[in-house]
Amino acid sequence: MDEIKTLEARDTELASTEEEIRRERAEVRSRVNELNRALSIYRSVMGLPNASKPPAASELFPQASMSFTVGAQATRTIADIAEDYMAEHGGRAKVTDIVRELVRLKRLKGKHGDYGTVYGTLKRNERRFIWVGEGEFAVAGS
Repeated sequence: MDEIKTLEARDTELASTEEEIRRERAEVRSRVNELNRALSIYRSVMGLPNASKPPAASELFPQASMSFTVGAQATRTIADIAEDYMAEHGGRAKVTDIVRELVRLKRLKGKHGDYGTVYGTLKRNERRFIWVGEGEFAVAGS
């Protein structure tokens, strides 16, 4: 019994740590995107050559990219994965692109209803995502 309680306590502790890390990574990615936009404006105002678009967070921090193992994604929600995907792609993304990523990660099966599942998830999470156009959402605050 003691071992079960110890393991359950450890599991709770790890889940809390994992959530803190996810939140901090999202904040870092958001700040990187914000700074890239500011740099782009500065270059434009100063007449300096400007990249066609700022680099994605995954280019700046390859160790934090979405390409980690599928198993690590198994405990994350569709909203968590969508938020990371958007952060890596300039803070916004088409639902179809998010569906493709979720299928690649084996979180969805690639069936016809997947679009509706992702769209509904993003629409329901109004604090995390905002609708920006037909089939496209952005991370709130980005």
